[in-house]
Amino acid sequence: MGSGPFRFVKYVPGQVIELEANPDYFFGRPVVDSVVCKAIKNIDTVQISMQRVFVDFIILSGAMKASTETYESAIADPRLTVVGVDGASLGSR
Repeated sequence: MGSGPFRFVKYVPGQVIELEANPDYFFGRPVVDSVVCKAIKNIDTVQISMQRVFVDFIILSGAMKASTETYESAIADPRLTVVGVDGASLGSR
């Protein structure tokens, strides 16, 4: 991470990881200024965050199970793209 596209800013265990663009990155400064990864521990909060497009990408861990209705709602929303991977991910456009 030290010479990559982003630099470490902050880590709060179980809550947040913050990264900022590295202006000295070998391939040039990233277009994205920062990346903030937040731990959302309640599936209802995840669903509301998706509906209001408060998040850009969601990765559901094995501990957090989304209902069929949550997936159907995300699939029906034209602002969202649902991608199946080894696990489950829901993301906005």
